[in-house]
Amino acid sequence: MHPHLIGERRLHTTGRLRVHQEVFIAVAVLFGAIGTTVLLQDPFQAAPVNAAPSPRHIVVVPLLPNTEIPLPPASLLVGPNPKKAPKGEFTFLPASPAAQFAKSAKGSLGAKRAKAPKDAFTAEMSGRVYAFYGATMVTNGWTFVSKSPPSPQGEWTISARLGARQATIAMYMIPSTQLVIDSCPPFPYC
Repeated sequence: MHPHLIGERRLHTTGRLRVHQEVFIAVAVLFGAIGTTVLLQDPFQAAPVNAAPSPRHIVVVPLLPNTEIPLPPASLLVGPNPKKAPKGEFTFLPASPAAQFAKSAKGSLGAKRAKAPKDAFTAEMSGRVYAFYGATMVTNGWTFVSKSPPSPQGEWTISARLGARQATIAMYMIPSTQLVIDSCPPFPYC
């Protein structure tokens, strides 16, 4: 404080100034050491950029229109839903039970005598679709944001990112079996 505001008998400046000067010097040295350490670590260096997957590691599969999301192959026994879906959303339904039965019975000796299964799309088939997307999306550069493995009923979800693109792939078994793929953008609420 200023000596005119407080009388000199109450203001002892010699002792306090020395302590304040020492503290000020210690703080200045501390900030100087921190600044030197930061500059020695080169904070202005750019972070390393992850390289895109090399072409030899990319699995070549047909893609959904205007996306980088693999189209499920016919061997997984799902086909596109004939109903029109919003832009960026793709729905696949199980192939007809007769077609599934024909594919599974093809080449077996008792194909003519075998009966078609009652449950057209099983949890095992759902697991094969999950394995397909788990393998092809990672090898094509997608990063999983989250995923839930198939439940005993066969339901599962995968959320993945590729640059600015986001994809959510979900298999529903109840109330009806369907594979839903949301691609974002252009999906309106991503």
